[in-house]
Amino acid sequence: FVESDGGLVNLSSQRKQIDDRALKLVEDTKLWNLTDIYFNVESTGEVTAKDVIRIMELQAIRIELDGQYLKSAPDKKEEIGLKFIAASDDVIELITNVIARVERDLAIVKKELIRLTTFMEQ
Repeated sequence: FVESDGGLVNLSSQRKQIDDRALKLVEDTKLWNLTDIYFNVESTGEVTAKDVIRIMELQAIRIELDGQYLKSAPDKKEEIGLKFIAASDDVIELITNVIARVERDLAIVKKELIRLTTFMEQ
């Protein structure tokens, strides 16, 4: 619900920037995150890429809802605000889950590196 062509162009531009950033992060993840090859971790390149894309989708939804809220009639603001809060809650939940997963992965990598170091010292 964008009321002007200028608003639609701006929203489309912001959405394209978000999509481009997500694709770059996915590409970087595939190139640089080889940890899942050497260690039994949950954060594979594919899992991480899906999370990045989902976070960017949710951020785009939040941007769209923010624009809608600013231009909406007073009787629609509450409904849009609730959708914005729900999208924000989804972002927080996803990021919280990613952080927990990465912490578990770090523990796995640390344990394995300690094991390998101990093995090499013998």
